[in-house]
Amino acid sequence: MPKFQHFTASLEKAVMRYELQERKDLQEKAEQFKQTDERFVKASLKIVRGIEHTYVILMARSRRGSNTIRQIRCTGGNPFGGYVFDNVHDCYLVKCCDTLNLGYVPVSFKVTAGSWSVPVPTPEKVLRRYMDQQQIRALKGFQKNYNKEDYEIELIQLVE
Repeated sequence: MPKFQHFTASLEKAVMRYELQERKDLQEKAEQFKQTDERFVKASLKIVRGIEHTYVILMARSRRGSNTIRQIRCTGGNPFGGYVFDNVHDCYLVKCCDTLNLGYVPVSFKVTAGSWSVPVPTPEKVLRRYMDQQQIRALKGFQKNYNKEDYEIELIQLVE
């Protein structure tokens, strides 16, 4: 092997060793400051009430696999949960055995930090406080139809 090629190969190996060591140092540093960084990020976030309403849909999913793909209309906005969007029919596709539209609930929340804000899901307990009597009856009736052993009930929340 000519001297120049040998020198180049040695230099490349040295650079690779240096980069690996630098990565290890960064990983150690990241681990060292992990808790401090998490506290800093949490302290910079604020949860604020949004002005939008939350459109709520109940979904029953069979634990035994007898689910089919159903369409959820997008009239309520964007859902939390990463559902597949059908652009042609303007709906989201979910795999479940039944759904029930509860309608709008007059509450929503956002996480803000500095100049940006992002809508976040509202816990079911909070949503219930803002539901009217008809929505609460529908929710309880829907849950009563599906036992917890065989079915999972999920609230799909869409925020405009």
